[in-house]
Amino acid sequence: MRAWQVDSPTDPIRLRHIPLPQLSKPNHVLIKVEAASVNPIDTLMVSGYGNEVLEKWKRVDAWDSTASRFPLTPGRDCSGIVEMVGPGVRGIAPGDKVIAVIPAILQGSHAEYVVTEESCCSSMPTNLDFPQAAAMPYVANTAWAALVTVARMNPRSKPTERVLIHGGAGGVGTMAIQMLKAWGTDKVVATCSEDSAEMVRRLGAIPVDYRSPKAREQLIEEGPFEVILRLRRL
Repeated sequence: MRAWQVDSPTDPIRLRHIPLPQLSKPNHVLIKVEAASVNPIDTLMVSGYGNEVLEKWKRVDAWDSTASRFPLTPGRDCSGIVEMVGPGVRGIAPGDKVIAVIPAILQGSHAEYVVTEESCCSSMPTNLDFPQAAAMPYVANTAWAALVTVARMNPRSKPTERVLIHGGAGGVGTMAIQMLKAWGTDKVVATCSEDSAEMVRRLGAIPVDYRSPKAREQLIEEGPFEVILRLRRL
């Protein structure tokens, strides 16, 4: 199969022909990749981000003291069609359309096929195509973790909180806006650039241009806020 790989943090990424990945654990799933996203963590990982920790993790997981992260195939989420499942997989079958995240110690989804764990897969929403669905997994999980796990918002009852999102035009920000609006949150305000204001408004949030000299006044006027989600680049 074809895959994008780097041999070290200082090498350029290359398109190669490599063997098809194998199912090495009972809970593993082989996916034929139809679309994959490029996440900020991908650009960091190919540059060596977290290399020492992830390499030790991989060696423990594989029971192999010589296991290396390189050559590395990036790509931490994707959409595709299940090709094969391990003997311990119960909720997914070959032919299913799924969205998936790829654990950091496994080779990534910038390839024609990828292996991940069953717990990292979910049925693909029927109202999305493959490229749209591939953009969801990591950003959706991050937004959910911030709003539900950390901020303790309850999506099952109409939240009364007023929420401010610093950085509302990125992947996590746009997903958070859509979640909050779907839950019926009273007010969602998002800082963004002037160029992104219309998109943020279309998603249902009140945009505030963070470059504007009046941004502070606008935020005070729209507040106070019970929940503030601060997003930043890695």
